[in-house]
Amino acid sequence: MGGDEFLLVLPGVPAEQAELIWVRIKEHFKKVNQEENRPYIVSASHGITVIKTLDHEPIEDHISRADSIMYEEKRRIKAKLKVIRDTNPE
Repeated sequence: MGGDEFLLVLPGVPAEQAELIWVRIKEHFKKVNQEENRPYIVSASHGITVIKTLDHEPIEDHISRADSIMYEEKRRIKAKLKVIRDTNPE
């Protein structure tokens, strides 16, 4: 994981509930972008993986899978995103 990546561990939380948590987090980013007049847009991407109790797959494999999902989402977001915005419209 790089310097701008975070790992959330949500014990006992199914993927559907994790997605709902992510939606709430995204809403906070949206609020920041609407309320603060910055010359850039704050954005974030995510990837979710579920570890089952009897799963013997190494944790690094789960992290790698979530990372791949996150990077795919990041590519889709960046394709639609205008990175710099005009804070002084005339």
